[in-house]
Amino acid sequence: MKKQRLIKNITDQIKEAQMKLGFVRESIRLYFPWDSFMVLLGETLEEEGSGIHSEDKLFPADGNCSETERKKQKRRILNELNGSAGFGTGGLGQVSFRESRGRVEVTIPPEGAEYVHREISDPPFLKAVIELFGTSHNPSVDDVCACFAEFSPDYVCCKIQDNDFDYVLYFQDEEIDPYYYCIKMEMGHTVYHRFIKEDYEKLVG
Repeated sequence: MKKQRLIKNITDQIKEAQMKLGFVRESIRLYFPWDSFMVLLGETLEEEGSGIHSEDKLFPADGNCSETERKKQKRRILNELNGSAGFGTGGLGQVSFRESRGRVEVTIPPEGAEYVHREISDPPFLKAVIELFGTSHNPSVDDVCACFAEFSPDYVCCKIQDNDFDYVLYFQDEEIDPYYYCIKMEMGHTVYHRFIKEDYEKLVG
């Protein structure tokens, strides 16, 4: 499994919450759909009967994966991540993983929240986005585009058809910010939600 992308996503989510709400030294729980969780680990969990595919060949792709086998494979992932040689301690502390209502519940201890607050700098672009949405309840799409343009002219802004969101914006250069920002405008309020690329592609079909 490739854990670095998952670690980065967990850190990014904690940082975003702290920038919006402030820092509190307490445990944090994050919830991931299994598909998203597997993507972040560089794995793919297929539907029943399709087999399991893994770049690291962690699971056999025999084309005959039963519901019971898939549960075992999920449990194997969680056990490996929770093991002493799994996710590790690092700056986030002893992170724990369990399945909860069909999702993966990730619990970060208080020292992990403090580590992110103390050691991880506020991403400049995310700071600008939060300030934009914090100072105005209904920024226009032009306002959001202007925020992107301050950091690079090479960004994409597209109207989303037949979806809960109205627009999506993202940078061509993922080094600036790798997320896809989906914008919803409704009843005088504008909100954003950011997705990893794979989750956005699944969202729009």
